Amino acid sequence: MIRRFSQAFVEGIHRFKPDRRLALATVEKYTKAKTTPESEQVYETYANRYIKRTPEITREGMQTILEEIAESRPLPPGITPQRFLDSRYFRVD
Repeated sequence: MIRRFSQAFVEGIHRFKPDRRLALATVEKYTKAKTTPESEQVYETYANRYIKRTPEITREGMQTILEEIAESRPLPPGITPQRFLDSRYFRVD
């Protein structure tokens, strides 16, 4: 399952970054909001700054996810980001 997700994720990045028109059309479809100059700027920011060509997982990013989960339910003691970092599927930073 992780392998299939990873492949789909990488394929999505491959389509999103170079194909601006498709990316904006997809965002428009799922948000039901028309493309505006502002949404085009958001696309540029995400495509060039936040979405990396090679997926990676950082300890800080995993910590953020754990904190969000902990807001809705308690986590067991000893849960750390390192427990979930596995470089077999994504680059770990």
